[in-house]
Amino acid sequence: MKDLLVEIVIAIRNIVPENFEKVILYVTRFEGTVSFSGDYIDIDHKTHWIDFFNYSIDDGLFQQLYFETQNNSLIHMNWNKAVFILTSDNKLDINYLWDQELQDNVDLYNKDS
Repeated sequence: MKDLLVEIVIAIRNIVPENFEKVILYVTRFEGTVSFSGDYIDIDHKTHWIDFFNYSIDDGLFQQLYFETQNNSLIHMNWNKAVFILTSDNKLDINYLWDQELQDNVDLYNKDS
């Protein structure tokens, strides 16, 4: 799990400029799909939107994290959204969230397909 988190930190660092204070990455994950949005705060304390049209991040890392969190009894957390906060000194904080409305919409879409 630690190696996976290191890979995630590297992936996040690769989508922002070298000099930053904090990155806030919002991840939405459901049944094989991962989407991202986020911002970073530069060293001048200005907030910038991360342009995911010009940067890519390996969604497989976040799928793997999902499965790791599902299969580890110490961590087990059912989530479909997460907020990753990375500071310039590589401290990573992850908040796993469950959005029932999102899941209901996914279920409805799958039912209608």
